Amino acid sequence: MICQRPLFPISPLFDEPRRGALPRTLRWTLLGLVSLGQLATLAWYLYTLPLLGKPFPSPLSALAESGIYLMGMMLLKAVQQLNFLPYTYSLLMVGLGFSLEASLIDVLDEVLAMPFWLSTAGASWLRMLGLFLLALGLLRLARQLRGQMNRLHELATLDELTGLSNRRHLQTLAQRWLQPGGRGLTLVMFDIDYFKQVNDRFGHSVGDRTLQDVARLVGAGLPPGAVLGRLGGEEFAILLPGRDADWGRQVAEARRLALAAGTTAAGSVTASFGVASQGPGETAFDALLHRADEALYDAKSAGRNCVCVVEPLSLRSC
Repeated sequence: MICQRPLFPISPLFDEPRRGALPRTLRWTLLGLVSLGQLATLAWYLYTLPLLGKPFPSPLSALAESGIYLMGMMLLKAVQQLNFLPYTYSLLMVGLGFSLEASLIDVLDEVLAMPFWLSTAGASWLRMLGLFLLALGLLRLARQLRGQMNRLHELATLDELTGLSNRRHLQTLAQRWLQPGGRGLTLVMFDIDYFKQVNDRFGHSVGDRTLQDVARLVGAGLPPGAVLGRLGGEEFAILLPGRDADWGRQVAEARRLALAAGTTAAGSVTASFGVASQGPGETAFDALLHRADEALYDAKSAGRNCVCVVEPLSLRSC
């Protein structure tokens, strides 16, 4: 997959310069810098400014400022427990560091006399810079999580070898169409003939490429709305929502001929096809799959490289 950088000046801030696990030294270095900044700020105020240098204005205000500071510390603790990419972690840690500095100044401002520029403009600029870096870190984190969610979705719905829908995804789609009020469904199931001989003769790497070629050849001419998936091993299935068995036979015959005329990593291969359509009151995908498997078995018994259809009333024809 080719990723393009966003075309605006801050695009380098969104690029991850390093990949892999978060270095332990980076984690402790940034945490140490944040802690050192907090201690240095507190020590400097205690040393240079008199305690209770101004009237204590409001206990509620001091309590609120202290609560904001404690929530910042909780966020810092949460960041420490998660494993981000290094650049994302750095943005979050530096942003939290500046934000905590501003919060600490606000807390001290309640009980200590301090320069006006520091209690107003200084704290505001620190807070703004901290929030800016936190926002960048959260944007980076959102992109990272979105990528992981997309990857999890692919793992849950797609076959890793062929890129087709996997068995779970096929079952989910089929069950939706089989429900009362759905579009109805015809299932075409096919199995590569003598595929074990391909693995035994050429090896499993050629066998894997053959499966990919079969997926490409069969999927190239499917009608709109059809869904091709891999059930497992050398078994595939085609979902034809809203179609009857006759249509399924035509699709299966066309794909059988296309596969036989094509070339794969193992040369020319053929497949046997079984077709079953939804019967009256039938709402279970497993039942439809079982009947399609029976039709596929009939196709193999009839000499392979052919199409057999099982009607809802168990009338079979090849």
